[in-house]
Amino acid sequence: MAHRNLHGAEEYFLKEVYGPQLASSKKVEISMFGKKLSMDYCAINYCSKYPDDIVILVTGFGSGWGGMVLLGYESMMLGHQVSMPSLPGYGNSDNPHHSYYDHEHNDFFCEAEALHQWIQKAHPGKNIHLVGHSMSCPIIVTYAHEHPGRAVSLSLLNPVGFSERSLCDLGVAFAINGIRHGIAFSGNPKWKILERFLLDEKNAFLSDFPDRFKLRWSEANRLCCDCASSKLAWIIRHIPAKCFYAEHDSVANYIISGVQYEELPLYHNTTRYRSDVTAKAISDFIRPYIELEASPV
Repeated sequence: MAHRNLHGAEEYFLKEVYGPQLASSKKVEISMFGKKLSMDYCAINYCSKYPDDIVILVTGFGSGWGGMVLLGYESMMLGHQVSMPSLPGYGNSDNPHHSYYDHEHNDFFCEAEALHQWIQKAHPGKNIHLVGHSMSCPIIVTYAHEHPGRAVSLSLLNPVGFSERSLCDLGVAFAINGIRHGIAFSGNPKWKILERFLLDEKNAFLSDFPDRFKLRWSEANRLCCDCASSKLAWIIRHIPAKCFYAEHDSVANYIISGVQYEELPLYHNTTRYRSDVTAKAISDFIRPYIELEASPV
């Protein structure tokens, strides 16, 4: 699929403003099951219109924070502070103890707790706007459910984990989407620039084998369960939440009832292909709540 050429200003911001910030990720230490873990993240700020608010972009299955950099760039250009974490067992974050994922409950409580500890250390005192993609949707829903009042808004991009399905169905859907998105995304000029700044990340499946592979297997099985619908039903009564679905998505192929939603003319990977469309939709949703928080009492 053809991509338009970059304007001079776009190339400048990519190379001189945003890119260098990607090359200097940060780390904070959390503790899970008595084990200290280093979590890697990248925080972006450029003359933010909303200094008290931060948009936290949490990646989906198989991706560290590098998977969010295009959406982060577009969000920055709309005036938002942005932060992108790699959860334990992703990117260059440490691998968690097996108790983190080897338990009888089909939920994402431990991932949500890791996210909570990271937020407390990396962004204390900020108004938090959580954006989750695919697998991270049940994670941020669980976070908001377990820590009421901490998140100002939730944006769910192509949520998975809110209905029961077979592992085979999920795997085929991911494969089909990957092919279609790969064709559409190929040759993206913004990505070609930004990938030069990204640090090498550990492989999500093969690094530290078999630890990361076991974690991925656990996640895939949990995504085939309805692990977060009851929490989301509570969330929508207390926190502004909205789902964003992609028109050409073969993965999140069901609408969650009772939640406001918007359809975007994209693929499952709304964080990459035409991420400017995704960023604007999210910004339009959260901006009234940012302005409400900023309003004098």
